[in-house]
Amino acid sequence: MPLLAPVPADRPDLVDAAVAVVAPSGGGVVLDVPAGSCTAGEVEAVVDALGDRLGCVRLGARQVAAAGEDAAGLLATLPPHVPVALGGDDSAGSLDGDLRARLTGLHGRVDALLGHPRARARRLAGRPEARDGE
Repeated sequence: MPLLAPVPADRPDLVDAAVAVVAPSGGGVVLDVPAGSCTAGEVEAVVDALGDRLGCVRLGARQVAAAGEDAAGLLATLPPHVPVALGGDDSAGSLDGDLRARLTGLHGRVDALLGHPRARARRLAGRPEARDGE
């Protein structure tokens, strides 16, 4: 069974060690992205350094919700085949309020994380998306 090893996106110095741990099993690295304190450039640099060893990207639901619009575009350069996992400490039974509304809001936040900043700016300005290099 392939092994997964976590690495925080804001700790690129740990990438080589994590790759060395998972390489013998054919596994991958779980890139933990702190939504409130990491930049899109940091994420992109670690994703590039990991290459084919990137297993998935993991985000904390509470961090994503707290970061709000400030995190838009954080994962804009993430390859489309890389899965994104959204989790948190809710398995401890601390969910309260309207779960459907919370999950709908988180879905929108994740879409904003994955959206390219230029496409987002055009959408907010009411202009159509550019197509085929326009």
